Amino acid sequence: MFFDVDAFDLEYMIRLYTDYFKKVVVVPISSIDNLDFLQELFPIRKDQILTLKNDMNKVRRLNSSYSKIAVKLTLYRENIANIFGLTTRSSSCLSWSVSRYLNTSLKSKMTEEQIRREVMDNSWLKKTERRIKGLTQWRWVMRDIISRLFTRPYTLPENINKGKFFLKNEEFYQKVENNKKGYLVYEKYD
Repeated sequence: MFFDVDAFDLEYMIRLYTDYFKKVVVVPISSIDNLDFLQELFPIRKDQILTLKNDMNKVRRLNSSYSKIAVKLTLYRENIANIFGLTTRSSSCLSWSVSRYLNTSLKSKMTEEQIRREVMDNSWLKKTERRIKGLTQWRWVMRDIISRLFTRPYTLPENINKGKFFLKNEEFYQKVENNKKGYLVYEKYD
């Protein structure tokens, strides 16, 4: 499955969701840290939202973008690999192999409690082991070392296809961002 930039229409996507759910809350990424939208989904007190905000600020962001240098290095690596007829493993390959691994070998050897303990182990030894393993992963090096040293963000080239709904999506996104609440709510009444 591939992403089709020409079929990406935010308003159409929201209509699809509202067909299946009574309430859909659209939150722009720029205000996701606010967490006030949670009140639309379920009963939650202000102090609970504040606690969640504090917890979110303490967690390291794993889905951060590459800097301009990191993107150039990654593209250079891909071009070199392509000369030799090689490609790097994509995230879809990785997710498939991880899920396959979890569904076969781990389940047969470890109980659910053992898996939970392994994932939640934050001892200094486990953290050091993860850090060393991370140094061997391209994504970690590009995101956590190169992109922190060279912070100039990557921007798409001007001539790149942004899709036939790009301006419509941009206009809709501004509408969501500029909403007084900071998000939009779509409700279906039966």
